[in-house]
Amino acid sequence: MKNSYDDRVIRYETVTNFSDDMFDELVRLINPRDGQAILDCGAGYAPVTQAIISRHPSLDVDYCILEYSEIQLQRARKEVTQLLQLLGETKCVAYQQNSAAAMEYDDNSFDTVVTKMVLHELPAEDQVKMISEIYRILKPGGKFILWQTILDDSTVEFYRNMFRKKDSLAGYESLVENRNFITQDAFYFLLSEARFHEYELARSFTYNFNSKYRLYSELQGDWNKLRMLNEYLVSLVIDEGAGFSEKTKFTFEDDNVSLFFKQGVYLAKKPLTNE
Repeated sequence: MKNSYDDRVIRYETVTNFSDDMFDELVRLINPRDGQAILDCGAGYAPVTQAIISRHPSLDVDYCILEYSEIQLQRARKEVTQLLQLLGETKCVAYQQNSAAAMEYDDNSFDTVVTKMVLHELPAEDQVKMISEIYRILKPGGKFILWQTILDDSTVEFYRNMFRKKDSLAGYESLVENRNFITQDAFYFLLSEARFHEYELARSFTYNFNSKYRLYSELQGDWNKLRMLNEYLVSLVIDEGAGFSEKTKFTFEDDNVSLFFKQGVYLAKKPLTNE
């Protein structure tokens, strides 16, 4: 099956309303330092690496960018190179095309591993492998920082169905097949199983899903597909009941379904000594 991210060439920050303030908070949490090695895991076109470089252009950091999609990795190489040229900086940046569930880095290689909206892209068995791999490649005392949607038992199934419908209408077959959104409790369980015992939700903010934003970015400008998506989402909200509608601040107007969810940046640390 073709990797749908080879076709999904969009600017996610625009579609998902990720603001500069959110990236400011992320970089503050990463807290990069001279001499560190930082892995941007499942990087896409590397907005995380670009955020670090743009905010700390003079730092001497070894950047590694890992991405499974060849097209997205090409975007990352181009955009990071352009940013460095604009800043007049030279950095050590390594690029690798590979799955986050089967990384080829040595044990204890990185001070920090960052993943932004990556875990849910993998099927359940690969999520387990990804977290274990990140633990393996982190140095003792190293940080794992993960940005993802905060879901619980009352929202997770709705969220899965919402994106499965959108991806199906967009023709993203591998996303329909592989994506696996999980609850916060399930994520904490994965961390514990991988021997991360020190972890926390370090930052949280609001994520606003707008169906109309997907019209030209993913639905090929097909208004019929947007109507189908909206009708499906409205029916899902009705099935969930008034409490869900209020919790997500659901509205439907001007051909747009708007829903609010929570997102967060989690911080986990590898122990300084083996247990």
